[in-house]
Amino acid sequence: AFEDIHIEQRKVIRTILEYADKVFSYIFVIEMLLKWVAYGFKVYFTNAWCWLDFLIVDVSIISLTANWMGYSELGAIKSLRTLRALRPLRALSRFEGMRVGNSHPC
Repeated sequence: AFEDIHIEQRKVIRTILEYADKVFSYIFVIEMLLKWVAYGFKVYFTNAWCWLDFLIVDVSIISLTANWMGYSELGAIKSLRTLRALRPLRALSRFEGMRVGNSHPC
């Protein structure tokens, strides 16, 4: 969610950001699962925005699992976290989905 070389000294900010990361990750997982139920598994993966959602959710799950297991400082995990910068693109998909007459599921 946030990279700062001084984050270790800012305990309150770090705690807030870690909590927010967990909350948003859980929300995105629930959203993806609801879309699978609503649209069907096959239809979900026919849209590029859904693939992006799937990638971001997977990266979030891997990151949360690595943090939980104590592997949060591995280089590969840090590299995967950079993919979460794609999250703002998810917001664009929401705006696209708000257009009238849009037949895409995501």
